[in-house]
Amino acid sequence: GMPDDEKGDGTAGHRGVVAVVESREAAEWVRGVFEADMRGADVTRWCGSGCEYGPVAAGYEPVRESGGVSYTVREPAWAAAEGVEMRLATSPEGHMSAPGGVLEWIGRAGAGDEILVQQLREALEWGSSTTPRDNPRLRALVEAAERGAQVMVMLDSGYDAGGKNSATVDALRELGIPNLRAMTANPTALGIHNKMMLLRVGGERIVHFGSWNGSETSALLNREMSVTAVSADLHEFLHAAFMSDWRGFRPTFLPMLMQHAQYAPRLLISEVMIDPYGLDMGGEWIEIHNGGTGAAILTGVRLGDALSESDFGPGAGQVQFPDGVILPAGGALVVAQDAVAFRSRYGRLPDFEIGGYDDAVPDMQMIRGNGASGPGIVNLSNSGDAIALSADLDTILDIVAWSVPETGEVRSFDKVVPTGFSLQRWPVNSDTNNCAVDFRLQGIPSPGRVP
Repeated sequence: GMPDDEKGDGTAGHRGVVAVVESREAAEWVRGVFEADMRGADVTRWCGSGCEYGPVAAGYEPVRESGGVSYTVREPAWAAAEGVEMRLATSPEGHMSAPGGVLEWIGRAGAGDEILVQQLREALEWGSSTTPRDNPRLRALVEAAERGAQVMVMLDSGYDAGGKNSATVDALRELGIPNLRAMTANPTALGIHNKMMLLRVGGERIVHFGSWNGSETSALLNREMSVTAVSADLHEFLHAAFMSDWRGFRPTFLPMLMQHAQYAPRLLISEVMIDPYGLDMGGEWIEIHNGGTGAAILTGVRLGDALSESDFGPGAGQVQFPDGVILPAGGALVVAQDAVAFRSRYGRLPDFEIGGYDDAVPDMQMIRGNGASGPGIVNLSNSGDAIALSADLDTILDIVAWSVPETGEVRSFDKVVPTGFSLQRWPVNSDTNNCAVDFRLQGIPSPGRVP
């Protein structure tokens, strides 16, 4: 689908993939399929009179209302690749036997290879209830796993009619193949409409997507079309999106839960505004989240663009929370440079400010770093910097770095952060010390609200 709503506030929709292909040969082939279908009985035109549906209703207008912000774009908007080797296939004619198609690539996969599947529907069986038979797509994936390929299958849970995807996932798990993993998921909260497979086979990177899903009707009766492309660039782009979705829905298994047990707080920097629109330093802010199950007392907890001036360069500074501040379990708070600028942008006040611009907002306390002659300025450099959360000068709780060399064991976020975008931790409690993995670009920041 192609929603027509205004995208300035984000959009709501299913997880999917759209491709724009610049190829005269491909366009002519697809046009031929379309024109052949138009000559058949499956397509009916709107017309003034004398046809089945008659004219379009008077005054008809497409829905143009905002899709809202129930889901905002989590991944980079697009990727480009040139010189891509591409195969097109259609149902009902050729998906099951297309040379160079996705089933042929799956059949080549073995030890050391990888297959990622994100699908609207993948039936456990084809045929009827009285004469069932194997789904050949699913069988090919299982056989690849048995040959040693790593196979990860994510099926839609948002519109899982009759629990068919859940049944498929349960059956795959019951096989007990260690390198075959499966789950149902709903990463956008509105369902998965994607029909995508990503393969790494030998030295090749293959991307398959289109309208073909794992039902027998889709393969043998419906008009469907899909692309199988060999492209490392497209594979890398979609691989990152898939793994972000997978991490967001991967279950966490706890060995024991004790009644009345008390758990420690877990403080992490969850979102950072580095380069705000038009406000520069005054519009910067930092969000802190308590992902533990116990309240966090922030007395003595420090925040800054360095632990000391020697860590990240001259001019680095730190601020400290006032005594008695408590952040409850699951809570988040925002420290802004300028509370007035923050309210102008987001319509509300931050929890704390650094600059002392609004008497209604508590001020962070300036402190001296090691070897500093005075309190440094907490100023986030757009070209590369780091934010440190610490209990004291020697106890680091969390570091978020972007476009800088490795800081101890912390790897930096390695993409350019555009003006107006925040760095957002996703999932919110993920902390691998690799900011390129733990953080994503967020075009619609949400200070004080964790996803």
